[in-house]
Amino acid sequence: PKRKREEIMNRFEAGEFLVLINVYILTEGYDDPTISAVIILRPTNSDQVMIQMIGRGLRAYLQANKKNCLVLDFGGCTKLHGTLE
Repeated sequence: PKRKREEIMNRFEAGEFLVLINVYILTEGYDDPTISAVIILRPTNSDQVMIQMIGRGLRAYLQANKKNCLVLDFGGCTKLHGTLE
């Protein structure tokens, strides 16, 4: 439910927990400069969707002028689409 989702997001942004897991919720338009890692657990046939998923962390680093982002790909997306260089 939307209200429960908002409560969870508020608690995450307040720092109550360090890991946020989502399914098809934060794939587009979500920016949080505190993101330090992206863990992909599902494959996708779309290289654009892969870029969006990884972009959650990479964009955060560009915005916060950080130098690293850990990307763990257990979904096999980089095997399907190649790595971002």
